[in-house]
Amino acid sequence: MHGKKTLSLLRSLSKSELADFEKYLKLQLANQPRALQTFRYLKRFYPNFGDRKRLEIGYAYQKIFGQPISSSTNNRKNFLNILSDLNTCLKAFLILEKVNSKSLESRLLWTTILMERGLSDDFARHVSRLKTVVDQLSGKSITDHILGLITNYLFYYKVLQNKIDPEIKAIRQAINALGNFYKVVRLKLACEAVARTQLLYTQADPNPEELHQIPRPGAGSPPLLHAYYQSYQMIKTGQSTHFTELESILKKHKKEIAIEEQHILLSYLQNFNSTQIRQQNNTAWLKAHELNRFGVEQGLFVRKGLISSTQFNNIINAACKAKAYHWAFDFIEKHEGFLAEHLRDSTTQLSKAIIYYEMKHFDQVLPLTLKLKFLDAFHAIRAKSLTLIAYYELGWDENTISNFCLSFLGYLKRNRKLKKETVEATENFIKLTRALNQNRIPKQNLAKRILHTERLYFSQWLLEKAQRKKATRQ
Repeated sequence: MHGKKTLSLLRSLSKSELADFEKYLKLQLANQPRALQTFRYLKRFYPNFGDRKRLEIGYAYQKIFGQPISSSTNNRKNFLNILSDLNTCLKAFLILEKVNSKSLESRLLWTTILMERGLSDDFARHVSRLKTVVDQLSGKSITDHILGLITNYLFYYKVLQNKIDPEIKAIRQAINALGNFYKVVRLKLACEAVARTQLLYTQADPNPEELHQIPRPGAGSPPLLHAYYQSYQMIKTGQSTHFTELESILKKHKKEIAIEEQHILLSYLQNFNSTQIRQQNNTAWLKAHELNRFGVEQGLFVRKGLISSTQFNNIINAACKAKAYHWAFDFIEKHEGFLAEHLRDSTTQLSKAIIYYEMKHFDQVLPLTLKLKFLDAFHAIRAKSLTLIAYYELGWDENTISNFCLSFLGYLKRNRKLKKETVEATENFIKLTRALNQNRIPKQNLAKRILHTERLYFSQWLLEKAQRKKATRQ
């Protein structure tokens, strides 16, 4: 549907905010019943707005107004204007909500209004109170530093500058606020720059030496500054000592670092640990689960109200590798409500299948994987792979397994949107599993083929089966 921006904003609302927005609309668009009708239709698909068919512009128009959109040349244009009006109202509503909140940003906005209106006495009192609050901030986020910078600037230049004896302390605080803001933002951007350079395997920065000349923060610096310094060093050098330092800072100072900053820092830790997993570090899966547990405890994965199906399954996979099966089931029970409704059933069932596979309860894998239908091809591949493994482990006959392998290969050929690497790794898994099932290749030769296959899913399982394979499969 046209109006994706509107749907994205609506998706971000909580239930109470959605109800308040509807009241706001009734006041603002009281004389526009067609706009209110459109909103009530869209509201039916909250919170994920994933029904593409019923949100298609022609279908939606027919359902809302009872006539085809093609019945008049102006219908499409008028409907797009309605969606535009809704988007404008929604933005105004969100801005008004922010202004009416007790946030520091709201108080700072009111301070600037008092200043612009020339209400100097009210401005002086308000900015003095605001400065007292800002001085108590511990620099949990970049926003804190911005507020400190602006507030101290206003306090000195707009309140104290006309006094005969301006406070040197206020000037020093303004300079410190500016310095902390510059250091943290510079480090944060440096982390992104070096991470992207490594990701693209290219020299993205024309002046790399200037970027890398970043001094170590002093002992009295905010925890956020220390955290981003360790992040930068970890990404740049790849040394695990910086990983350990960053993890320690994040856990020790979690109350002094804002949630949005914690999420970024945790992502850097997870990316570094993922490299360790690919390098066959034996403890990396345990660390992955430990990091996920921290993220769950801090509410980092659901900070926007929803958790992606990919992240959900990744958390389950790491827990299983750490043999934390009870924790994994508990996570599913407590967090399935944060999944988009149209993905909830398939994601949770696949997660349970992953747990049962890791627990070697293969008889409980098949009832889950065989009935699943996926919107996401990668998740479908995971389910089909688990199905194939369960068939083999439960001793199904050779013809059933061979036919499933052929069907699986056909599925890969039909899905052209899959990445080449994904297709190759899956095809290798299918072919080697079929060879394992047919039992016509000596186990030493089969094990050698598995070890020398560059892209291969479930390689450890295949290798274990090949090494235990008997001359004649029972």
